[in-house]
Amino acid sequence: EIDAGVCEEMTYRMIEEKYPEEFAMRDQDKYHYRYPGGESYQDLVQRLEPVIMELERQGNVLVICHQAVMRCLLAYFLDKGADDLPYMKCPLHTVLKLTPVAYGCKVEMFDLKVEAVNTHKDRPLKKVRKNTMPPPFQRRNSFDPLSTQDQIKRPRLYSVGNPQHSHTYRAPAFPSMPFPDMFEAAELLQKEDSLNGFKAPNTEDGEKLLKSK
Repeated sequence: EIDAGVCEEMTYRMIEEKYPEEFAMRDQDKYHYRYPGGESYQDLVQRLEPVIMELERQGNVLVICHQAVMRCLLAYFLDKGADDLPYMKCPLHTVLKLTPVAYGCKVEMFDLKVEAVNTHKDRPLKKVRKNTMPPPFQRRNSFDPLSTQDQIKRPRLYSVGNPQHSHTYRAPAFPSMPFPDMFEAAELLQKEDSLNGFKAPNTEDGEKLLKSK
């Protein structure tokens, strides 16, 4: 089930009374809203992706889950968008049979006749439906069925206890090295050449060669 954080085991009415601001924020964007200390539907979709990918490789599978997980499964197999996912009707104590068909999936519901409260919450009337959000899973429209463009959780490079400047790379400071003067440099080159069996012309020979040309 989705992790509701501080709102765990609370009804919608209790959340509205104790956390009115959080309740209003969730109504504005239920898919991306994240409970304090908990998850959003987007987080749940990412957590379920490996399981859903495995389900498609199997034969008949029985999944026993809560409503939020069931909504994610339905959204995937029915190619529903992220704006529709949180409001899909998934009654409690109900068996949903999904059968793959051409260009879609057939859904059959079987009520187990067990008394339960109705926890379904319709889409707020004041919420404007944009219809611009892509499906959380690109099932048949994409080769790579990822829920978001970026699935990688990158670690933070710094935090309150570790300021940013402490991670800044600095080049090592080398001690100052006095460069030898021109004559010492020439002597060093001549010694190196003599060790290699090559005799370089001295400065006077060099001047004569230049004059002859």
